[in-house]
Amino acid sequence: MPQTSAQSTSPLSVGQRQELAQKLLKQLEDRHYTLGTAESLTGGALCSAFAEIPGASHVLIGSIVAYQPEIKSRLLGVDEYLLADHGPYNHQTVQQMARGICRVLGTKIGLATSGVAGPSDDQGTPAGTCFIALAAPEGYLQSREINAEGDRNSVRQASVDAALELLAQYLGANGH
Repeated sequence: MPQTSAQSTSPLSVGQRQELAQKLLKQLEDRHYTLGTAESLTGGALCSAFAEIPGASHVLIGSIVAYQPEIKSRLLGVDEYLLADHGPYNHQTVQQMARGICRVLGTKIGLATSGVAGPSDDQGTPAGTCFIALAAPEGYLQSREINAEGDRNSVRQASVDAALELLAQYLGANGH
């Protein structure tokens, strides 16, 4: 059963973010894992955090920015009835996005983001509500809800940081 959790996150500095992304890429490469990202809220910023690191192409396969629900469904396989009934801002949607990117790109690891950057609420979901998911081998699936504060850029960056931290926790706990 997929794990879910909620938390708030403190922002990483640019240097901390780059250092963490570099460390994660090295760990993924050492395990012969490939990575793909499925992004809505972050609009490609998560993929960019990895792509900024020299040698990222050894691990990073690609990304799909699926801002609209129909793209989440058509390209990533998110259940259209889930989207119609519950909208794009929930654990199930982001989990399906993470699994979908693994399937579409053939990667071992999938990271996904969805949420409301603001400045106003959307579909009854408060601004700053973000969902992050990680799909990994052997059916591993975890998602996390974070409540970020600040302007759109701050909320989006907090989501990138939370995704990096979720991957770091997975790799640390599963150091095989």
